[in-house]
Amino acid sequence: MKDPDMSGITSYLWSFPPDPICFLITANLCLLLKVIQYCNSMYYYILSMGLDSVGQSEVAFIIQADSGDPIPLQIFVLYKYLFTSARKGKPHHCMDFLPTSEFLSSMDEFNGSKDFAGVLFVRQSCQDVDAMRHDESVSSFHNNFSSNTVQFSSTLFALLVCKSEVPWANLFPHRLLCALGAQANQYPCPLVNEKYRKPVYRELGNTILSILCDFRNFKYKVISVQGLVVIVKNSTITINLPCNRFPDIMKILNSSNDHVLALGADVMASTDYCSSHLACLQNPSDSSYRTEVLHDGVYEEESSTAVAFVVFNGSLKSSHTQLAKSTIVEDGIMIQLLPDKMELLRSSLKAMEDFEVDCGPQVKAEDKTVDSIKPRTSLCLQWTTDDTKFNIGLRSPIDYRELEGVIGYNIQGKSEKKEKNFTLRWNQVFYYECTNDATDMGRLAEQMANGCFDALTPHLTTLRKRGQMKVGVRINVHPDEVGYSAGSLGVPLPDRCLKGLDDHLIPLVNEATCHLQSYEEPVVFELIFYILEIQLRSSRK
Repeated sequence: MKDPDMSGITSYLWSFPPDPICFLITANLCLLLKVIQYCNSMYYYILSMGLDSVGQSEVAFIIQADSGDPIPLQIFVLYKYLFTSARKGKPHHCMDFLPTSEFLSSMDEFNGSKDFAGVLFVRQSCQDVDAMRHDESVSSFHNNFSSNTVQFSSTLFALLVCKSEVPWANLFPHRLLCALGAQANQYPCPLVNEKYRKPVYRELGNTILSILCDFRNFKYKVISVQGLVVIVKNSTITINLPCNRFPDIMKILNSSNDHVLALGADVMASTDYCSSHLACLQNPSDSSYRTEVLHDGVYEEESSTAVAFVVFNGSLKSSHTQLAKSTIVEDGIMIQLLPDKMELLRSSLKAMEDFEVDCGPQVKAEDKTVDSIKPRTSLCLQWTTDDTKFNIGLRSPIDYRELEGVIGYNIQGKSEKKEKNFTLRWNQVFYYECTNDATDMGRLAEQMANGCFDALTPHLTTLRKRGQMKVGVRINVHPDEVGYSAGSLGVPLPDRCLKGLDDHLIPLVNEATCHLQSYEEPVVFELIFYILEIQLRSSRK
């Protein structure tokens, strides 16, 4: 339907039909829309099906509504932009901020308000999402746009950001998230949008982050390290650094000066360790900041509390009686060290060694309103097991093997090949086993992908008729075990497709194997393809 009766659709939605309404945005993207009840309020709930076809996580947008409220049409523009951007090799990820200026004109208002200036994408952690799950029958009905390879846990939620909150969304979104959580009384952050809400930050004011972030030109900021958690409990501050984030730590070390080091924590990861988090809110009267404890359920003083960042400062005088001092600063912690201890900290990080220091008993919180956070006496920075909280909810189309924790990359540049009615798109590559140079591996994956293009493109119509839109090709390169497997929907591809892959892939795999010795580790990676329709077929309903 080219010009749907939105008034009639709105009335139908508020009759609470059992199944959502499906809007076809493009031949490869649809939106499921329904009205749900969540936390004693009613909301429009929009969920994409089809963004995965271009390597973009599916996105949910949930906004409070009263009976008869019009559906915010700007939502459709947002989803179409996300699809187009991902197809150009620029997908949006968790904690990314997208300004409305990227997809709306200056005259457009988002949901009838000029106060909203963008959306921040977040992922569900410990929030209740039962009301947001569609029935399996609905997902099966729209199987052209989804498959068992994408679980609901991979969904991103879009949160509206007010104009005055944009600097925080750009420079330190973790602070903004916890402030929104405190405003909505949801830990660690809300997943839904209120129709009207006051900004949690109205102006910059006097904050320590004005020193650590460039609020004028956005040239530098506090870098949040995925999986890094800073925990305060009793008289101990514990900093957990995942071993696989060592390259990120080195980048931060190399870009910081010798006397100050700031590390941003991962709010989402902290929910695995803590049931409370420091939140920094702004007083509307004088724009000063205050610290509150955002918690899940009843807060207990002896429980663990996460913080948003830690700043190490090597300015402590040698005449000082303590080796270090710790101070709660807004929603973070500042650790003052003696110069030699600061140098030892940097050396320990570079050597991937743990670091401990006694902060002494005489520590007072800078913010007097935080009575529950007591003086800290010791700091323990420790390297922990690898962070694997990425590619959450994704599975291989070959055999539904879990891809969570498997290193993967979205493909940029030339990654499509057209046939008459369909386009074969190479979206991602996942490395199950790989110790080789990243550049060499990228070149190898591209060679294999070109072979897959040549082999699969003649069979796109056949695969489309079988519903095998998402295709995986897993390649094993090693002298003792060489070969590949290809499948979709958990079953192998048709014989004619496999024969084409034999002809085009086996010579390439054998050639790559010649460069490896038997004692070297095998290289195992998987290429993910998707069949896109070039035009929307009029027969589809």
